[in-house]
Amino acid sequence: MLNRSSVATTRIAALILISLFLPSTARADVVLPALVNVWPTMILLFIPIVLIEALYTWKRLGAGFWKIVWVTTIANLLSSLAGLPVASAIAFSLEDLLDSIVRETYQGQWILIVSAVAMMVVCFLVSWWIEGKWLQRFIKRTMPESADQCMTITRNANLLSYAFLTVVVVCVLLSTGKWN
Repeated sequence: MLNRSSVATTRIAALILISLFLPSTARADVVLPALVNVWPTMILLFIPIVLIEALYTWKRLGAGFWKIVWVTTIANLLSSLAGLPVASAIAFSLEDLLDSIVRETYQGQWILIVSAVAMMVVCFLVSWWIEGKWLQRFIKRTMPESADQCMTITRNANLLSYAFLTVVVVCVLLSTGKWN
């Protein structure tokens, strides 16, 4: 008999596969070339994100600061490698779905905004899960009594870092006049 975690993982995998293999219109706007323009900014934002999450985790666990920075850095690299492709696939599938629903009406930029928000939510969930499991793995070896707190600590640390990202994006949009 499958446990709850296995059933949830199977359902998520099935949803991702279904969304990836739904028929859609071919488009020339591929993600990789667009991401080349974004990578320098992502790398610059990676440092404060790791520091925000590491400081929060360090304060909650009381483990060595540099150990927590190292664990948080690796966890964020892993979640970025896993989360961005999955979130991009889901966001583009959602964009295609919304585009096909409202093809005859005014589309505007709201489809892109909805897809971007969906991508951010998926990235948050993937980050929370991967980083929480990575932190648990580390803490079980050094502080087994604190291992149960890892998922909650990671969720809260990610909420802080995603709030930071949201503020940065809003400030950039406001300063460039892109948000009118």
